Amino acid sequence: MQRVNRTVLVTGASSGIGRAIAKQLLHLGHQVIGVSRQASKFSQTVAGFHPWQWDFSDLAAIPQQAQALQAQFPDLDTVIFSAGKGQFGSLEEFSYQQMADLLTVNFTSQAMLTRAYSGMFVGCHAHTVATAAHQYACRRCAAFHHLCHWVC
Repeated sequence: MQRVNRTVLVTGASSGIGRAIAKQLLHLGHQVIGVSRQASKFSQTVAGFHPWQWDFSDLAAIPQQAQALQAQFPDLDTVIFSAGKGQFGSLEEFSYQQMADLLTVNFTSQAMLTRAYSGMFVGCHAHTVATAAHQYACRRCAAFHHLCHWVC
């Protein structure tokens, strides 16, 4: 079976699981659009890597940002959600605003981005949309190695 090179949007690509996924995808020869709140975190120029600054806490900007990104990268065919933030403690330690902020970045923004790109998967035999941020316990991204094998 011939391998297909992808153009993959990886959110949260500046650190943690997102960074590990982006590195692995680049190593396999895919184009990676690496999204981070601060694109300045991507200090090196790497072949096949395209940094994109995007703050998912700004829900109103998601439709416009999604359109701009898809216009610049029309071959975009895979999205991996790794962006997220964590705060740890018992429920009573969180303010209502902290809870809302966590849900905005970790869930609502990703649901809206899925909606924004839902049309790009039409006509595809199979597609990959994965969420990695909540799977932080995975060691060295081993559980996500399978993401590098697509059929679409």
